[in-house]
Amino acid sequence: MASGSGFGGFLLRVALLGLVPAGVAILGVAPSLPVALTSVVACLFEGLNFAVSSDGGRKVGIRPQKLFPIQLAFLYLFQIWWQMIHTMSEGTLMQAPAKQAVEQAAAFLEVAKTTTEAHVYSEAEPEFLVDAPMETLAWHPKTISVVLPCAEERLYAFKTVQSVFENTPGDVLHEIVVVDDGSEPPLSATHLTPEVQEKYKILIKRHENTVGLIGAKQTGGDAATGDIVVFFDCHVAPQPGWYKEFLTLSAENYRRMVVPVITALDVDTWTQISDGGTAKCYLTWDADFKWLDSFDNYIPVISGGL
Repeated sequence: MASGSGFGGFLLRVALLGLVPAGVAILGVAPSLPVALTSVVACLFEGLNFAVSSDGGRKVGIRPQKLFPIQLAFLYLFQIWWQMIHTMSEGTLMQAPAKQAVEQAAAFLEVAKTTTEAHVYSEAEPEFLVDAPMETLAWHPKTISVVLPCAEERLYAFKTVQSVFENTPGDVLHEIVVVDDGSEPPLSATHLTPEVQEKYKILIKRHENTVGLIGAKQTGGDAATGDIVVFFDCHVAPQPGWYKEFLTLSAENYRRMVVPVITALDVDTWTQISDGGTAKCYLTWDADFKWLDSFDNYIPVISGGL
């Protein structure tokens, strides 16, 4: 009789002989008949070899045990080759998973379609045209939300808020969204207290951990509800009338991005030092940052703080 360890080895070999058809079935494809039959025949042969062996199939038998890996390799090569030929000819490769994915996608699209149709539109949304006529892009913005991403800019944050508030009419300034990007202690506990927030139309959005400038802008932009969203650094002093061109230029084209002139600021008195210049920034193809002088109304690249 075979020993327990010999029988365990026999079971392992049988499992290996059926590996390819089992794997194909797991992938959702029906094993071809030759692939299944070769595994069945190989298992029967292995059982016969084990039965006639005088030592559990480990030393003596129809096929020496040391040749089993070679037999297994040839079996795998034949089965994989035949299964590939079969699936390509039948067009069934990954048929079940692909079908399931298609069904899931169709269900998702149906839900999206149903959700969209549930909304009531006063008119059909127009097709997006890159070169749309200017008269079709006009609109009438009335309010502005100013977004200030601030990280540890305590007194600067307060002075910036104060400058924005004092130089913007109340009916135009919808809100000042201050994004506290991980300041510790929070700005709301030091310079932008609840009393200050109420006085200066401040909406605080806080990140417990610093995420950086772009992440802070994203948070502020998502929270803003004014007609126009303006992004400033947390250390600026907007001058009287700064908002006028934002409203007029944006009204001509709702896709337009308006960029103010950046001037020098005396941080001690919080006053403008100069009227600024005509320099504009641009990037070369190798991502080198450069400046140019230009007197037209267009810029190649928006400054990082705006």
